[in-house]
Amino acid sequence: MEANDEVEQDGSLYFAYGSNLSSVQMRERCPMSTPLGLAHLSGWKWIINERGYANLVKDETPSERLREETEKTRGAYGIIYCLHSDDEASLDMDEGVPWAYERRFLEVILIEGLANTPVANINSKGNLVLHDYEKSRKKIQALAYIDFKRNRPGHPKYEYIRRMNRGIEDAMMQWRLPEQYVDSVIRPFIPA
Repeated sequence: MEANDEVEQDGSLYFAYGSNLSSVQMRERCPMSTPLGLAHLSGWKWIINERGYANLVKDETPSERLREETEKTRGAYGIIYCLHSDDEASLDMDEGVPWAYERRFLEVILIEGLANTPVANINSKGNLVLHDYEKSRKKIQALAYIDFKRNRPGHPKYEYIRRMNRGIEDAMMQWRLPEQYVDSVIRPFIPA
């Protein structure tokens, strides 16, 4: 997709960062919605909040420390779905809008070309050619569900651990969710 390409859609782009990383769970919840790819959200941190579920909170880390840390451990990763309008109201209910989460549109970077795409190919001369995914990144506005009231770290609900692990596995296999991100950001909250 070129930077000026437009995707015709009926609904919103949705940034899934919790148990909806699982394409299986999303198919059950939102059968008319389509996964598009891995995305990165800067300036926010992934946590499990006091309610026991995934949440995003503004990252207040001092800028000098930010320079020392890589993108794979800063910000939040998620899967972008083209959320069909027929599924949107149902997802709002699943996410507990407005009492648990609020709807917010945030700018994320869609990392295109990662799903089922090799990291490198052999060209006609027999040379290894690495793909430059930096060139295929695109800024988009995506819907995210955020709990602004319960924004302190907590412990996951027991039933949520299984769902999160299924989502982590799906996102790593299908969309190349970075293992370093999982280990440093998610695993302190969600045991394997």
